[in-house]
Amino acid sequence: MKKSTVFLVFTLLITFVHGQENYSQWTKNKLITLNTTASGANVTGALTKFPLAVQLTASDSDVFKQALPGGADIRFTDSAGTTRYKHQKESWDSAGRTATFWVLLPTVTGNANNYLRIRWGKTGVADSSSGAAVFDTANRFNGVWHMNAGTGNETDATINANVLTPSTSSPTNGVGAVGPGRVFSGTNQYFVASNPSTVTGALDIRPGTPHTVSAWVFGSVIPTASNSGVSIVNKGDHQWNLSVYANKWETSTGISATGWAYVASTNAPTANAWHLIVGTWAGGITGNVQSQLYVDGVLNSTSNQASGNTPKTTYNVFVGANPDAGNTPVAAPGSPTVTPTNEPRFWNGTLDEIVVSSTLRSADWIKLSYETQKKNGAAVTVGPTGNTVSLLHVPNKDGSRFRNNDMFNVNGRRMDLRMKGLPINTTVLIRRN
Repeated sequence: MKKSTVFLVFTLLITFVHGQENYSQWTKNKLITLNTTASGANVTGALTKFPLAVQLTASDSDVFKQALPGGADIRFTDSAGTTRYKHQKESWDSAGRTATFWVLLPTVTGNANNYLRIRWGKTGVADSSSGAAVFDTANRFNGVWHMNAGTGNETDATINANVLTPSTSSPTNGVGAVGPGRVFSGTNQYFVASNPSTVTGALDIRPGTPHTVSAWVFGSVIPTASNSGVSIVNKGDHQWNLSVYANKWETSTGISATGWAYVASTNAPTANAWHLIVGTWAGGITGNVQSQLYVDGVLNSTSNQASGNTPKTTYNVFVGANPDAGNTPVAAPGSPTVTPTNEPRFWNGTLDEIVVSSTLRSADWIKLSYETQKKNGAAVTVGPTGNTVSLLHVPNKDGSRFRNNDMFNVNGRRMDLRMKGLPINTTVLIRRN
């Protein structure tokens, strides 16, 4: 009979503590690998406070079977279990075996394998999901919409609470690039930020201020005429904007009280495919670099082309339509009854993960976002499942060395570790034939 080999992987630790949580009590875990080498995301620079998308699939069916309802006991830590990482649960579908989490990584090392763990299998604990903790306004997140509500309003993941309210005909539920998305018909379906503070608040990024605007987009129909376009997300045409115009991806931004800059892609948009579109502005006018456009994680075009049109700062934020396409004033700030006129440029297709930041995100940040969020990417892997190990014999108080024959309990089985002088935090593979 052929022998099967099972590898039990565990880490020698006295306690796993975050506040009052002892992660040795979480009975299951999986190692998550974020690969930034050339075989993964191919990102060389270091990043801090990066929100990582972790997506569970049918391959992770054990998580859905063993975790608490809704994944309330899900936690994320460093690989050793000594540091907890803040997370937000975007979606959880136990029947369909899909879930999406956003995990705040304190640091990401370029050209390396970065490790963390997802942990579950603990009763009697509350859900610790927090969008405001992951998309912290201190990290310059001004508005984050996961487009995961299915129907009705879309909530802002940040503490700014900029709610997107649909038009009379609401965008419908659909499959997004990361978790769920919202589907727009191309005829009078859009969102408007219903918080009146968007006119003068967090989303009012004034001309000349550094910012980054991004969205995952799927265009079912994209107009190709030279004088036609569709809108993704905007605060008017001239304050900040992502769109398709004249069969090009386009971003525009106000650069001063009297002028704005725009940049168009070098290639035509591809319909019926997901793309991550990102527009950035470094702030002020530095050399010839004013506005940059990234398509699918790669810098596509840079432009210092400017217009003398005055940016209008009195408009609300619209998703899927543009009320300013014909320079038509918008009354009643925040009102969902405002109807775009003239050239409304309604989006036809699906939108997902719209993010507005009042800072210039780096090329590495944008590249890593694309590579870790795209479908079937190689940058993030989850698994296999491991088991938490609890110590039965406490080592010396200084924790420097474990004594020979220290005893462990693995899946309820008492095991004898006959290895001398193992340092603390050593990962050990025990082979059971």
